[in-house]
Amino acid sequence: MKLQLVPDRPATLQRAATRKTWKRLLALCVSIMWGGAVTHSDCQGVDWNEEAVALIHAANEVHNADWERLKHVQVEGRLEFLSADKKVFWVCKTSFEVSELNLWMSIINDTVEPPKSRRYREVEFVADGQAIAATNRSERIKSAGCETAIMTDDITGFQITTGSHEIDPRKTIVPRFLRGDSVAGYKKRSAEVRFRKDESGNSEREVEVVESGTVQRFVFSPDLSNRLIYYSLSSAQDEPTWIYRYTYDSSAGGVIPTSITVDLFDFNERKGFHSCKLRIEKIVPQASGLPFSLSRLKICENSRVLDHRPNAGTPVRNSSPSAIQSMPTAPIDAQVQALPDRYQIPDRQPLPESRRGWSWLLIVLNATIVVAAISYLWTKTRRKQ
Repeated sequence: MKLQLVPDRPATLQRAATRKTWKRLLALCVSIMWGGAVTHSDCQGVDWNEEAVALIHAANEVHNADWERLKHVQVEGRLEFLSADKKVFWVCKTSFEVSELNLWMSIINDTVEPPKSRRYREVEFVADGQAIAATNRSERIKSAGCETAIMTDDITGFQITTGSHEIDPRKTIVPRFLRGDSVAGYKKRSAEVRFRKDESGNSEREVEVVESGTVQRFVFSPDLSNRLIYYSLSSAQDEPTWIYRYTYDSSAGGVIPTSITVDLFDFNERKGFHSCKLRIEKIVPQASGLPFSLSRLKICENSRVLDHRPNAGTPVRNSSPSAIQSMPTAPIDAQVQALPDRYQIPDRQPLPESRRGWSWLLIVLNATIVVAAISYLWTKTRRKQ
């Protein structure tokens, strides 16, 4: 059966749906996604397997080492997206650079189904941990051809600004939930850690961590020094709400990821999972030295800068290359504040002596025309009576 294709949702609906989804997920995953695995002392009084805990710790150390290699990295690749209802599909070329909390990324439409369902043909953005600045290019933006949106640097701002959904390279280039200190850094909590039975005969090791009604499932590959190849998060006895899949290449002297897939269950439509995949074609583990601020973006001359942050004092500003270049290494927020208000009325200069009085003459002339028109209509109406 041929797929039926429909346009993507407007940004406002995407924002509402994203916020609703995240409100439901926040209580489920925030403590787990940031807390990592558990230690021997965490498991006192509940079922736990010492070998399973040791496997999580070993994987944590491997991914910490990967992050040290890849936290300053330049990448070229492709982004692929498929909606939960299988009606929207797109492929984009992408390039990005990660520098710990900083991110620069370019997304250019390649294949879009249905046609023109993507709002912008090209998005280039920077993020510095506090703010995101995205320059959106499209023929629909008149007359400059592009505009810049400013968002808060959180998951909602990232999704709305980029349209790339769950693929934030700062969090996914190396699995964030397996980074940090897994031995001394976690608070004591009651959790079950156990091996998951595998009757398929695969060599991968599967570990489940059950805590506070949630289940994390880790699948590690012994052939890749116990690196993570599958992760899911779900409520007890429910289908997963998050699924991460990783593939790697170990032929270049150092193990690097070749694809990252994130599936997120669509709570609003309940038709399955949105799927977003990053295919890595080239990776260079070094920084470019370029700034992560507005001066990195190719902003159109005289285009609008729309500040969507809740505390934005001026919602619409005017692009000003001179103001940006005067402070090229400043944070995004400081550069935005240096831009002029797009609709601010400049201070009016006093009229020269020769032009004084013209405003009163114009008022008198307009009043005379209005009075004459009313008199004519009144006279005409009286004659008909």
